[in-house]
Amino acid sequence: MTREEGLVYTALERQYGRKYIILPQVRICTGYGNYGGDRLADFYMMNPWPSANYHVMILEVKVSIRDFYSDIRSPQKQMLAHLYSDEFYYVFPEKLFEKKKEAICNLLSYKQDGIMILGENGYVYKKRKPKSKRSKIPYDFGFVASLLRKARGAS
Repeated sequence: MTREEGLVYTALERQYGRKYIILPQVRICTGYGNYGGDRLADFYMMNPWPSANYHVMILEVKVSIRDFYSDIRSPQKQMLAHLYSDEFYYVFPEKLFEKKKEAICNLLSYKQDGIMILGENGYVYKKRKPKSKRSKIPYDFGFVASLLRKARGAS
């Protein structure tokens, strides 16, 4: 986990830890031979209660504009993360977002993704919620196995 991801994890636990189960670095599937097996979600967050409809957020932390551009140019990289979540967010450090705000917002203007900011104060906040609610698809056993392995402490 990078330094920034560690800061995001600490902030997420502080702000969402009572409502959500938060798992860092979750493989989208198990095994490298499976489609998506080499893809990682930086953070998988699930509200485990039926009253919240088992709400799932997947967060992708971006620490450089180059890393963000790479994701935008290859939308298939995040395809399964989008399908397995109710909301998908890109998380940017506050300084990076302020410096590249126009480019980031322009590139995301046509997408459904939300934006979260890791503030200098150590909190994350939603800058933009995803444009529309979507329903996640039923999970396949490869993804369920990946979640269980992560929860057990395996990668």
